[in-house]
Amino acid sequence: MNAASCHPSVCIVHGADHSNATRQQHCFSNAGWRVLMADLSRMRPTGALPISPSYVRDAKLVFDFFQNINESFNAVLFTETGTASYFCGKARKAMPAICNAALVVDMTDCLEWTLYKHSEPINHLHKLFTVELERACVELADIALMDREQTQWLGRKGWHLPKDVFSCGEMSQLEQSLRQFAETPPALHAPMPDETTLISIVIPTYNRPELLRRAVDSALAQTWKNIEVIIVDDGSTDLAVAPLLSRLEMEPKITVLRQENKHVSAARNAGVRVARGEYVAFLDDDNTLNPVFLSTCLRVLTRTEADVCIPGMNVEDTCDIFFLGGGANLMAQCGLYNVFGDSCCLARRNALAEHPFPETWAAAEDWAMYASMFLDGKNLVCWPEVLLHYNHTPFSLSSTKNEYATFRTHCLPLEAKGKRDLALLSELLVFQADSGTNIRMLVRNKLKKIPAAGAMLARWYDKKGHNESMKQAKMLMESSYFNASWYAAQCQVSPKEEMRAALHYLREGWLKGYTPSAAFDGNAYLDRYPDVKKSGMNPLLHYLQYGKSEGRRNAQ
Repeated sequence: MNAASCHPSVCIVHGADHSNATRQQHCFSNAGWRVLMADLSRMRPTGALPISPSYVRDAKLVFDFFQNINESFNAVLFTETGTASYFCGKARKAMPAICNAALVVDMTDCLEWTLYKHSEPINHLHKLFTVELERACVELADIALMDREQTQWLGRKGWHLPKDVFSCGEMSQLEQSLRQFAETPPALHAPMPDETTLISIVIPTYNRPELLRRAVDSALAQTWKNIEVIIVDDGSTDLAVAPLLSRLEMEPKITVLRQENKHVSAARNAGVRVARGEYVAFLDDDNTLNPVFLSTCLRVLTRTEADVCIPGMNVEDTCDIFFLGGGANLMAQCGLYNVFGDSCCLARRNALAEHPFPETWAAAEDWAMYASMFLDGKNLVCWPEVLLHYNHTPFSLSSTKNEYATFRTHCLPLEAKGKRDLALLSELLVFQADSGTNIRMLVRNKLKKIPAAGAMLARWYDKKGHNESMKQAKMLMESSYFNASWYAAQCQVSPKEEMRAALHYLREGWLKGYTPSAAFDGNAYLDRYPDVKKSGMNPLLHYLQYGKSEGRRNAQ
């Protein structure tokens, strides 16, 4: 028996259900355990809580709590599942306070079981996501608390339950099981890579010389010293870029690649191909890194045996944003929202070689790359500590809000795992060049075949697609490049009313070769820029959102 197990310790993390937590406290105290009660409602974070996305609140609270406490535990018990227990299940090996702790989750009141007992359907997205999160939490746990009837029912529903499952009436058996866990010598952690391990930092850049130098300086200031910085110039046209790159490539540790304009995904992939490091980090030219970015992410990667570590970020000193990753079962969240985070990450180079950024996407390319990784079984760990300083610039992809690319991302293909009903978007071929409407109908037809949740999500997609199409149509109408009368005269099947004409052009007119006005030739634009044609994006929409600011010609 190791020294700690003579008086083993447990941390009981609880929320509003004080009575249940108190019963568990008495059970462990009477058995001679040191017990610490951690009330989520009374925890105080380090700094302000993130305002977006809101669901990471509890994960950030428990992260700060365990990071700042000066002791370690043999077990940590969550009285309810949620983002706090999910995060600890994913990242506990990198947290000294609980790195050797058994993880116990109380699933007695899990939502899917509760809905079943009350004969209620999963009829809201929030319920769907909660069920998916609970599934992920129980898979990450060492022990689950639930009734026997519940255990059998969830097993038949395809839940992957831990080997040890106890009911709330078997607390003494739970205590004995955890005591045996405490008496087991802790597993050896993977050693940190040697300080000679090379890490490559890839910085794509395009026409931002005034910001690039700052980004490079933050890369060179890393506490992990064995680095190479690979700057990939994506066909910059700003005259100030060339002399700056010439100066930079004279500095030690810096390599400069130059390519024609192919957008940020191609630039990142080009950097990965020449990277010599076992690990690769990405940094956009308008952002900066905390000095401990590499050392912290490398520790998390090593301890958790992850393939990618994605840290939190501060947005222009206004708010902090954190993510929690996809999780083995959070497929619905992956398909509907970006649960992974920004492209700034540290990843194993072999994982990036297997899953490059999709070069045909005009936006949300990081989301697609991360989703591809986790569907392939890669381990992605998000670390809720601010290690990136993120700056919005007028022509950044996140600022331009490419609604079309975002909608395509919502239709992300998800590979069915086993017979899971909630592998909602299986076999969707959205990387093909197609219109938003056709993609939306494909999604809807797939979802209609899935009971309850599928019908609900089909309605959600219809509403989402309609709203985004209206925004895009208004953008076209407000420009000087769409003329409803011209378009209707050219395309005999088009309605003459302006909004309907714009929608017709967006959905099908451009695919048939019709041009929106005398001022913009969409066919010539696509011929001139093969990357736009390959992306399957409407040419005028691309020009208004990206091409104009990038200096592309409108083909007239």
